[in-house]
Amino acid sequence: MTYFREFLQDYDSISIAVAQDNEDILSFFHSLEMNQQKSNISYDRSPDFFEFLRLVSPLYYVLLLKDKNGSIKGVGTLIVKESYIDGKPAQVCYLGDLRVSTLKMTVYWRKFYSDLIRKFSQIKEFENCKINYTAILDQNTIAKKTLINNKNSYQYSSLSRYSMINILAPSILFNSTYVAAREELSTEVIEFMDYSQRSNFLGITKEEIKYRKDNWKGFRDNVIVVRNRDREIIAASALWSPYYAKKIKVSSFSKLISLFYKFSKFPSSCPELNSSLRPLYLTTLSFHPKLQDKDKTLALKALINFSLKSEVFKDYHFLTLTESRQVNFQKAYRFCYYQRTHATLYEVTDRSLHRNKLTDIAESLFIEIALI
Repeated sequence: MTYFREFLQDYDSISIAVAQDNEDILSFFHSLEMNQQKSNISYDRSPDFFEFLRLVSPLYYVLLLKDKNGSIKGVGTLIVKESYIDGKPAQVCYLGDLRVSTLKMTVYWRKFYSDLIRKFSQIKEFENCKINYTAILDQNTIAKKTLINNKNSYQYSSLSRYSMINILAPSILFNSTYVAAREELSTEVIEFMDYSQRSNFLGITKEEIKYRKDNWKGFRDNVIVVRNRDREIIAASALWSPYYAKKIKVSSFSKLISLFYKFSKFPSSCPELNSSLRPLYLTTLSFHPKLQDKDKTLALKALINFSLKSEVFKDYHFLTLTESRQVNFQKAYRFCYYQRTHATLYEVTDRSLHRNKLTDIAESLFIEIALI
């Protein structure tokens, strides 16, 4: 067993970033955005690149790839956190923010990355991680072509395709037999969220909920709950946005979305192309495990309806939630004005280990899109 910093000693061009690297990292990301082919979606992590990582977990590493002159030519992040797997809390590692600027450095990074994945379980800081995973937008064809390559010694195995649903407004046909209401983040709500998430693959643990309560601005003040006639909680969520740590920019809208903003009098403000968007997320979205699909749809309708009509939504452009292959929410928002973006969640493993792919994961895969 070796420590991570000891492992990195074999790679002269790779180092762990510190706070003093913040401006150089932001400049590197900005230069890539200016010089490379633009995606429809881009992200801005200024003024503090590290702040978003701290929102995800207190345990993270930012890896820098530098040339002989000390200039940053690549960045990658590893975030270790606790999630539910098979109903038990387990450490998982999310691999994100991978950017490399030149072909020469890409070859170097690929060699390092291969060694890292192969020796991952032998590194002290990662020895308890049950899964390494990442997410890639379907439209990011360059990343998919580079990473999902049979010639690599590491492999990206598809866990599930999922969609980011951005809801702009409800329609006049939008209603539900359930009613959502704002409540305190009480012990009862926390226990419900924890119980509901246990059956989810990558579900949120009680410790994670408490971390969000203490570290996410506004999280504890915007909890929404749906109860049945017996006053039992059947669904819960919390409205929150990492806008202060990670901004989203979109270069184009669909024709339907453009027409909506042109003629609608809905109170949410109209976003401008290539400017920062303000999404409001339905985070920690939890349903009672025994809830029937019909009632789950109605409960989600209530959560969406409450959120879109809330005072807090007036400061944002759209409401965002995640829909995975295992859980189809379309009946809950089909009469809303919305836009869908597709992505895929991958497990990253060493090809030589011949590990069984996690293709038959739990029926309910949980993806917190606000943290990707």
